[in-house]
Amino acid sequence: PRSTLFPYTTLFRSLARAPALGEALADRLFREIDAYRDGVIVSKTEVAASCEANLTFVFHSLTGHTDDDVSAAERTGTTRALTGVPLPALMTAYRIGFRFMWEETLAAARAARIPVESIVDATALVFLAQDTFTQAMADAYRQQLTAQILEQEEERSALVEALLSSRITDTHSLWEAADLLRLPTSGPYVVVAAALPAIGKLGLPAIENKLSARDIRSAWRLLPDLHIGIVHVRIRDTVDTLIEVLRQAATVRVGIS
Repeated sequence: PRSTLFPYTTLFRSLARAPALGEALADRLFREIDAYRDGVIVSKTEVAASCEANLTFVFHSLTGHTDDDVSAAERTGTTRALTGVPLPALMTAYRIGFRFMWEETLAAARAARIPVESIVDATALVFLAQDTFTQAMADAYRQQLTAQILEQEEERSALVEALLSSRITDTHSLWEAADLLRLPTSGPYVVVAAALPAIGKLGLPAIENKLSARDIRSAWRLLPDLHIGIVHVRIRDTVDTLIEVLRQAATVRVGIS
């Protein structure tokens, strides 16, 4: 059997209180964090469920377990990324949450007259639990965010190809495509085509960001034999700037139409 730092009776009482404490912690988070306050991005019910999972994790950590399940933290990270809660707000919620949990745990320990030495040892385990749970949440959040970015880039790339192949013709659909591609609805535009240094390699790496830094909007698509983009050029000076950026970035043949 594994050792425990707190008497099991104390832990069982704490675990039994986890749902009520989760509700109390959710109330605090909604008061203190702007991203949660209006309940639009995430509901208080969802936050309370996440708080209860956090509490349960910490209380289990006080038994000395080292293989605690972090799937609740991973679910929180994934769902919050999907709903658009900013990661800094989520990290703040975790800091507030673990402080609240330890205050409750400390109160229970003192009420049960647990020796100071055991409380000090338990503190180290709670901080370890906080690091483990928070890291699992943040990793899942970043993985989901990366997947969303890749999906959005795939959709934008497909739209560029649809525009260039004239599969979008009516004005309304063109405006929608421009909005999704973050491009102005009126031109003029040019098309840029770059040869590939190797199969699957970009002819103009990071070109969209490089052009954006010079206030030039563009959208790009990697084809089997070309790296091709649509570039918004407002005035003649913009074309000159575009050519300058392309010359600096290019290691392959590039053409503008």
